Amino acid sequence: MGPNRYPSIGLNHLTINFILQSSDFIPLQFLSVSHIYPEILESTGRKFKSHIITLRIQHAKRLLAVTSMSVTDICYDSGFQSMATFYRDFKLYVQMSPEDYRRLVRTQELLD
Repeated sequence: MGPNRYPSIGLNHLTINFILQSSDFIPLQFLSVSHIYPEILESTGRKFKSHIITLRIQHAKRLLAVTSMSVTDICYDSGFQSMATFYRDFKLYVQMSPEDYRRLVRTQELLD
C-alpha cells in the first residue's frame, strides 16, 4: 500500500484526530481496521498504537512547554485515560517525568 492509495487518511488528518480513541477513530475514516493499520505502519514506520502514543506525547510536551496547565489536565487533554498510563508512556518516550520535562524546557528558555 502506498501513501496515495487512501489519500483521505493522510497523516495531517490523523494528526488532527489523534486524541480520539482508536475505536472512535476508525469509523471516522470510513475504513476498516485492516486497512488503516497497515497504512499507518507504512507511512510512519510505527504501529497504530505507537503512532497515537507518540502524537499524544508530542501534544503533552507542547502543553508542558507553553502553558501553565496542570499535569493532570495535560494528561487528559492529550487523550490519556489515566495518570498512571500517561506517566509510564511519557517516561518511556521522553526518558523523564512530565514535571522534569517542564522544568528542563523552562530552564532552557531562561538561558536563551
